[in-house]
This record gives sequence, C-alpha cells and structure tokens, in this order.
Amino acid sequence: MSGRRDVERDARKFWRRDIIMERLARLGLSRDKSAKLGGRVNPKLLELARERSGAVSDSQLIELALGNLVMEDGFAEAFRAGRGTVDPSLDLNV
Repeated sequence: MSGRRDVERDARKFWRRDIIMERLARLGLSRDKSAKLGGRVNPKLLELARERSGAVSDSQLIELALGNLVMEDGFAEAFRAGRGTVDPSLDLNV
C-alpha cells in the first residue's frame, strides 16, 4: 500500500510541473523539439532543481523552466504594484 501513497504524494508534490507540461502540450509547444540548448550550471543547482521539479531528465527540466517563464501569470508584478494601496485604517479582521 505504501507504493500507492508514494505515487499520490508525488502527484501532489509535483502538481505545478504537471500543469505546466499539460499547458505546453495543449499549446503545441512540446511537439517540435528541433532546437538545441546547452550551457553550464552549478551541479548543486541542477540537483536541487531536479528534486524540486520532479523532472525526469535534463531536457524535461529545461522545458519545464522555459514553460514556467512562458506561463507566468503576472501575479508577482500585480501584487508588487498594489503595495501600499490598501488604506492602513481598514479593519481586515471583520
């Protein structure tokens, strides 16, 4: 029974990866893989990124990272832009 729980836990842990990869597939951005990308990175950074993302290969990790940039929804910028716009006297504990 432990194996099933591990799969369910991994599915919950890597939900972001799955959503991004699904969106890329829907947009047709995971079909034509003719472009080649290379570079050097710190091995610890690579290891941590693999663990955090659940990527099964370097290619999937790169695709996920690029997809994450493409799928960015702008929340961080909108949140930052709204800083200081809420009236400090507003009672938020209602």
